[in-house]
Amino acid sequence: MIFPRFVDDALKRLLERKGYFRLKGKNGFELERRRKLLASLDADLLLDVGANVGQYAREMRRLGYHGPIVSFEPMRSALSELEPAATADGNWKVVPAGVSDRSGTTQLHIAKNSISSSVLDMERLHSAVAPASEYIASEEIVLTTLDQAMTAIATDARRIWLKIDVQGLEDRVLAGATETLHRVACIQLELSLAPLYKGQTTYLPMLLRLAELGFDLAGVEAGFLDAGSGRLLQMDGLLVRREP
Repeated sequence: MIFPRFVDDALKRLLERKGYFRLKGKNGFELERRRKLLASLDADLLLDVGANVGQYAREMRRLGYHGPIVSFEPMRSALSELEPAATADGNWKVVPAGVSDRSGTTQLHIAKNSISSSVLDMERLHSAVAPASEYIASEEIVLTTLDQAMTAIATDARRIWLKIDVQGLEDRVLAGATETLHRVACIQLELSLAPLYKGQTTYLPMLLRLAELGFDLAGVEAGFLDAGSGRLLQMDGLLVRREP
């Protein structure tokens, strides 16, 4: 039976509220595993670093997270959509800045597809596999560190869920979060199996660094794929703080 569009949309919203949904491009098993991990850790703050237009935060809401969210996003075009979404949510704040290992300003390369925008130059492999990721402009952005930002946020959260999606700057975000990491229960971040941005840290050194910081790999979610060769180029790692 074919339903009118408005009926179909209403049915989807009802199913989402009941927990029965599957996001386009996402593996349902991976999302269910993340939902269980989220519930087991009882996260009391979501730090959404590299929020773009808020896709991840909305996804976490649908996975059952109802606590406060702080999203970091420097790109003006993304902020124009992110900020209204956060305002409508009521428990979601936006910091209009990029996150790194220092405060200041820098140039952000704007990608045609928005989500591939980065401070770093792009490797040829990336643009060859995904032409829509090519840079088309640049703009000056403000930088902060997580430790500085957390002082301003003034939260007493002790079980933080930290998501890092910063297109090659993951190591710099961690370097600027020395104090914050003591309160982090789980980190979800991109792990590149091949260099996609010049100077980025790939998956193995990143996992070793996170292990030194006390975080163990608890799961992965498939990410950027070379559709032609079938080669996985990037995945998301979920790392949980090691029990003392």
